[in-house]
Amino acid sequence: MSTIDRDTHFQGFAKQQFEDVEGMFMKWVVATRWEREESAHDIQLYLARRAYDLALHTLLHVEHINLDSLSYEEHVTRIPDMTELPEEQQ
Repeated sequence: MSTIDRDTHFQGFAKQQFEDVEGMFMKWVVATRWEREESAHDIQLYLARRAYDLALHTLLHVEHINLDSLSYEEHVTRIPDMTELPEEQQ
């Protein structure tokens, strides 16, 4: 399901992630069969770490309010885009 907000709300985060993984995917594409496993592992590790960072960012920005008072979509719109990684996570 696609909505304008879903497609654009975390656009800064997505742009940053693309810029970071673009080189990793290029390395994977040109890798030999034996090198691909290591490259794939590096990409998966990077994505797992960024998923963790985004989840933590979300938890830190969730307002402590009654979840029944707003829809889930309204709660998501209150979470700012994550355009910078935490300093210790870079």
